[in-house]
Amino acid sequence: MSEFPPYVVQTKVGVVSAFAQTLRRYTSLNHLAQAARAVLQNTSQINQMLSDLNRVDFANVQVTYGIFSYGAASRTGTL
Repeated sequence: MSEFPPYVVQTKVGVVSAFAQTLRRYTSLNHLAQAARAVLQNTSQINQMLSDLNRVDFANVQVTYGIFSYGAASRTGTL
């Protein structure tokens, strides 16, 4: 690559970097999809997730999130 002008090398490095990042994202997505598929095929895990979800106090989560968001907004000066 040393015989090519620097702008060509920079362009190629940029393209290869973008390709590598895309490949990492697809690999991560594939891993997540395989893990989700394994869980969703297991009836007992689905029932456990449903049970856990039914125990969540969403009103309390809203209140907590509202206070946390307001506190963060007041520190940064934004809403």
